[in-house]
Amino acid sequence: MKILVTGPTQVGKSTFISKITGGNCLKLERNGVTIAMDFGIVVKNDVRIRIFGTPGLERFRLVRKVLAQGADGVLFMIDGTNINETRTRRIWQEVTQYLSGVPCIVAINKIDLISRLNILEIRKKLEFIAGIPTIPISALKGENVFRVLNILILVIISMNPLLSRLVKYQNVPNSFKNIMTELDIPLSDLKAYLRWLELRNLIKIDWKNEKISLSSLVIESIKNPGKVLEE
Repeated sequence: MKILVTGPTQVGKSTFISKITGGNCLKLERNGVTIAMDFGIVVKNDVRIRIFGTPGLERFRLVRKVLAQGADGVLFMIDGTNINETRTRRIWQEVTQYLSGVPCIVAINKIDLISRLNILEIRKKLEFIAGIPTIPISALKGENVFRVLNILILVIISMNPLLSRLVKYQNVPNSFKNIMTELDIPLSDLKAYLRWLELRNLIKIDWKNEKISLSSLVIESIKNPGKVLEE
């Protein structure tokens, strides 16, 4: 699974990735400013989650476009202590252009330096993120960093129309025909969707016996999302 962490410059993207990976991450920066990307891996249950952080300076738009390719979810970060509406809107427009339809949540960073009232004011000021789940975090202190990742994972899985349908076919042999009928799709499309999920370690497939097994992360996200949030 690939998650893109993006937003304007100096909002705490690198700090977030460093915190959530325990410092085991790659940083390509100059003078404390990301100039290429940040990268780290988090393993949750049996799923490897690759996290890519983008540079926030406007001149790195092409880099952000390249890093966005293939993203399964987006964490859009905002500095709650220093809102630049113009820059934030520009990066947000890039996200909606490159990753239309991809699950996204917003993290308002540096809550250790701002009040709850300010967070409500930020939501009103940035009206273009209305309706998007918005979570206050402190990347520096680690507050809500794992929770915001877990919420994004839940959103990614819940928004996938195939995963929830596959639960009842868990480890059922010769299930492809029934799934095709239920979803009203041809075999070629079903196989393409299944390969997409398999590459992300969300499912395992016995192609010979047409048997699908879902990862424990998927099963828990669908059947017991509260447990995922607590981890």
